Amino acid sequence: MTTHAWEFICFLIFVALVFKPIKNFLSSYISDYSLSIQRNLDDSKKIKTEALENVEYYSQKHLEFKTIVKEIQENTKYSIKKLRDNAEKEINQKINLKTQIHESNLLIQKTEHLSKLKQHISSTSLSIVKKYLKDNSQNLYSKDSLQETLESTKH
Repeated sequence: MTTHAWEFICFLIFVALVFKPIKNFLSSYISDYSLSIQRNLDDSKKIKTEALENVEYYSQKHLEFKTIVKEIQENTKYSIKKLRDNAEKEINQKINLKTQIHESNLLIQKTEHLSKLKQHISSTSLSIVKKYLKDNSQNLYSKDSLQETLESTKH
């Protein structure tokens, strides 16, 4: 037999001796790797399920908060309208009160002015009568002279 044949036989013996341990090593490595991948897939499925549950939970919470925000906005609009109406009512009341105060002040001033005018007229008319009486003291009791004086002061 030739050297090549012996080399081939040695090679076959070597392969036969190494094949079983390599096969066992590769088989256990592939088995461990597939178990690792299976665990990762299972974990991924759990995470996906949890994520979907969280999405549904937070979607529900989002809808609830959206409803709450809408209610708050409606309440705020109502409160603002109510405050505006109350403010307008108070302003109108204050305007009416100030108008009444102003009108009463005008009436008081008018009354005071008329009173002063009456006093002035009375004072002036008394001074006219006094002057007349001084000037016409000799005819003090004459009815005709008093009548003439009254007629002349009317104009």
